[in-house]
Amino acid sequence: MTLIDRYLLQSFFKAWIVCFASLVSLYIVIDLFNKLDEFVTATELTGMSLPEVVGSYYAYQMVPIFDRLCGVIILLAAMFTIAWMQRNNELLPLLSAGVPTRRVLQPVMLGSLVMLGLSVANRELLIPQVALKLENPANDPLGEQAVQVQGAYEPNGILIAGQIAKRRERVIVNLTCT
Repeated sequence: MTLIDRYLLQSFFKAWIVCFASLVSLYIVIDLFNKLDEFVTATELTGMSLPEVVGSYYAYQMVPIFDRLCGVIILLAAMFTIAWMQRNNELLPLLSAGVPTRRVLQPVMLGSLVMLGLSVANRELLIPQVALKLENPANDPLGEQAVQVQGAYEPNGILIAGQIAKRRERVIVNLTCT
């Protein structure tokens, strides 16, 4: 790996981190203002402080946020990396020296593939592990409140329905199979 490759990879990951931090902070601020009443309700129910409730909620929500934004952030980081090279007149000397455009873009593509691999690992390994916590609404961080159950047909054509579900005990009240 040459010096320019390391420089481009470093620029790509710096741009990725800046884009990720700015988009996630924007997402959290907007979502926080929408759910502030629910967080206050959760502090009264659980006895936890407001920063603890908000922090625990968004710690788990970072996993699907990363999943939703990763592709867009990869594209933005790649564009910013190439635009910074163009702005600082670093791209023209490379192309004038006979370095093919594909060779210049190789480190950016490698960084993109690494981040896409992390996105796939996140989707396949991390999201299933935190799936139960992701279902908890902002006003019920511990998952203690009962929720409405919607009936569904299983492959044999049997309707499985219930009145409410208690997530903590994993019990469905008034379960019917017809």
